[in-house]
Amino acid sequence: MSELSKALGATGPEHQIVHEGRAYTFHLLDQTRKNALEKRLYQQAREAVYVDRDHMTEDQYLARLDRVREAYERNEYAFFGARCTEILQTPKGALMLLEVITSESEDDLTPVLSERGPEVNAVLKTVMDESFRKVRARPQAPEVPRG
Repeated sequence: MSELSKALGATGPEHQIVHEGRAYTFHLLDQTRKNALEKRLYQQAREAVYVDRDHMTEDQYLARLDRVREAYERNEYAFFGARCTEILQTPKGALMLLEVITSESEDDLTPVLSERGPEVNAVLKTVMDESFRKVRARPQAPEVPRG
């Protein structure tokens, strides 16, 4: 685990759900996993441009690729970035986050999601809270003596 992740409080034991004899491990979202998510979002954006390539000129295609790259360079796909936040609020984005946290594929997650979705969501929320415990902690104002 990176020093940044430790400083942000992303330390502690992993959580597991055992379903039909298979253990699904939910890792805390450390800096390495956030970086992996960022790269997946960037790759997904590039792939979307490529899929539409037949519907645009070469100049349009290159310009769109440049916009995607520039967004990546501006950290828009970073975990707390606007695009990442927007994407994670979609079912596909939430699944991508779950894939990164568990190191499992969508196909591998399908059985546990379909049969134990609410439990998966509860564990995911716990992992996110534990991953950002220090970020979310608010400093308390010192108690003012009354007198």
